[in-house]
Amino acid sequence: MASIFPDIDPRNVAVRWTPLVVRPIASGPECFVAAIAANAQSGEVGCHRLVDGRRMRTLFHDGASRLGAVIDASVASLRSHLESRLELDGWQSPFEGVSLGNGSTVYVRRFNDAFAIAAKTCAVFGEPGIMDEVVDDDLLEPDPWKTPVADVLRELRPQLSNSVEAQLSLATTEHTITFTFFGVNLAANFVLLNPQRLTTSLREARAHLWNLSLVADAPDLLFRPNRLELLTGVRSEDERMRGVIEELAFEGGFRRVNVTRVDSTEQAAEQIVAKAA
Repeated sequence: MASIFPDIDPRNVAVRWTPLVVRPIASGPECFVAAIAANAQSGEVGCHRLVDGRRMRTLFHDGASRLGAVIDASVASLRSHLESRLELDGWQSPFEGVSLGNGSTVYVRRFNDAFAIAAKTCAVFGEPGIMDEVVDDDLLEPDPWKTPVADVLRELRPQLSNSVEAQLSLATTEHTITFTFFGVNLAANFVLLNPQRLTTSLREARAHLWNLSLVADAPDLLFRPNRLELLTGVRSEDERMRGVIEELAFEGGFRRVNVTRVDSTEQAAEQIVAKAA
């Protein structure tokens, strides 16, 4: 008599998997599977994201950066738990609205095969090709702030390298001040404003603004640049950012510092090169 139970290849590995479920509105009904966590009897563990930056921006627009940070932190927490405990039980989510869903067990030849099977079973983002270790970087939008302004400047104009990240000791200060660029015609600082750290970002921007204003009145300079520029970038779009930049520009007007917004570190470097000529 044939068995009603399917045969299991003795070479296969039993892997328990569980979806990481995210509710964009913590108390709301909508949710999606952001990652798959798994552990095997052999001791192998892993947690793989199913959503990449491109999809997050398409779905959530201005909220993608904040929600992506929540997913990143949750996946990191879950991976740390798995690596230390070798099991899923006992994990505490660091955020409201992020939790483990109902999982299952699959039998696979290789541990990593479990993630593709699990993703297809429970996630709209379930194609195995978008697992986090095989995401095609060419499909993702480049980060305009990834490369530091100083690095772009040195590559763009190697002859200006001595003026990049220049350090000055002024008679009016007790510490050395570092400028993004300090040359004969231009002193410039760059600051990246982050809406998620708005108070800290604004404090940092004002410090750069103040340092530039000191150049105008310093009595001990061998040469005094005739242009003072604060270049501001924004990490992610936020309706508050326009007001913040306008406020900085207003303050800069009293301190003889021009405040300009840029859209990438490359654009900041290009403006510095143009204005330093």
